[in-house]
Amino acid sequence: MIIGCCGWQDSGKTLLAQIIAHMCVWVIEPGVKGVVSNVKLPTLEMDGRAIYRDNAGLRGWLSEMVGKGFTNYCVLIDEVDRVFPARFWGDRKQSEDLMGVWQDEKCGNVIIYTAHMGVDVDKLLRGATRMLLIPEYNEVSDVLSVMVCDGRYGVDGEYELENASRFFKDYDRWARVV
Repeated sequence: MIIGCCGWQDSGKTLLAQIIAHMCVWVIEPGVKGVVSNVKLPTLEMDGRAIYRDNAGLRGWLSEMVGKGFTNYCVLIDEVDRVFPARFWGDRKQSEDLMGVWQDEKCGNVIIYTAHMGVDVDKLLRGATRMLLIPEYNEVSDVLSVMVCDGRYGVDGEYELENASRFFKDYDRWARVV
């Protein structure tokens, strides 16, 4: 499954994406081997379940995952527009890196990405996105509200996560994505 978390700056996109990544490992997909990400996830790194890659390394790893058929991984791509930007010209390497990414469900892989509202991502990745989540973090009430837009059926509902700041310890929200 490919899940996109889109919103404005400081809306809670990365917070939501890393919560989903943790849930994939501990709750939803117990067979997940680990999380490959371009953000550091200390809680998962402590038990050896997180693999950090910079943007170029993550792009290469995703290409290898698709090419070699890696199974049962969660891939978290923060600021996907920097890794796989929308383009108005042909980029053969970028297309090759993403070709076949829609087969991720057959392989038990979950891909989660974050993107800023108004900034598009590569059309292959956008087209394969099954669910779009739009978060909004309210610092005063410490609530992360999430609107769920299912790729097949439209808006599926709105959900709230109270005490969302308890998850801040699981990643460094101020670290640059490179």
